[in-house]
Amino acid sequence: VFFYLGMTALVAFLAPPNTFDSLNYHMARVAHWVQNQSLRHFVTGLDIQNSNTPGAEAAILNVFVLTSGDQWSNFIAWAAYAGSAIGAAWVVTQFSAPKTGQRLAAIFALTLPVGIAQATSTMNDGVAAFWLLCVAAEVVSFGKSSDPLGVLFLGLAAGESFLTKATSAGYLLPFGIWTAVLAFRQLKVK
Repeated sequence: VFFYLGMTALVAFLAPPNTFDSLNYHMARVAHWVQNQSLRHFVTGLDIQNSNTPGAEAAILNVFVLTSGDQWSNFIAWAAYAGSAIGAAWVVTQFSAPKTGQRLAAIFALTLPVGIAQATSTMNDGVAAFWLLCVAAEVVSFGKSSDPLGVLFLGLAAGESFLTKATSAGYLLPFGIWTAVLAFRQLKVK
């Protein structure tokens, strides 16, 4: 676990954002927002820079402005990568997995090839996956405790997931149905 987190953090720090998607879309829109000092639409030949949801890029924008450059921009995706390992271990704990199961869940989350590739760039799929994992964790937690406050956190995580990547809506739908069923059962909503 520490090896994967350490190596990806090192690569994320040493390598500037350099994937085609990062240069063509993610960092280009961040640079426009910095230049314009606004998140408003701007003139571009690539419509997705204005039309796609800005969740991860808004976080990158904050890091970009605070550090005066793109040196730390990859760490938004890296933090989601690390958080996904913690989230995976926590979810299996809720299903009574032993320590070995928790470790295996974290290792599985950290060794996904696409996760490693995205943890070292500004791609936003891993960030959306992290928020989806948070939704799953909140649904599992709500199923065990039926705490209405958990529904608030579930909604916040679902909103962040959708704000990061609109295609996460398809993955959010089953969790929404599951939450509604749990609410009807446990909170005795009629």
